Amino acid sequence: MKNLTEELKALNIVKDIRGKGLMVGIECKVEIADLLYACRKQGLLVLPAGPNVIRLLPPFVVTDEQISQAVSVLASVLKSADEKQHLNV
Repeated sequence: MKNLTEELKALNIVKDIRGKGLMVGIECKVEIADLLYACRKQGLLVLPAGPNVIRLLPPFVVTDEQISQAVSVLASVLKSADEKQHLNV
C-alpha cells in the first residue's frame, strides 16, 4: 500500500486512500465509472465501492510484480483523470 500511496497522494482527484491487508479503497473526488472502464481497458480489474471509491481486492497469492503493474496502471489512469479535471476547472 505504501507504493500506491506514494504514487497517488499528490493527485488532486484522490481524496483518501485506506485499507486493511490487501483490501484497499481509493476515494476520489469524482464519480469513478469512467475510471473503472479505463482500468479495465488496460487489463486491470477494479471494483466500485460506492459511486466514488475504487476498491482493490487482489488474491492472497498476488505477486510483487503484479502489484507493481496494478499500481502503474492505476496511477496512469488517475493521473490522466486528474489532468482532465484541471483542464475543466
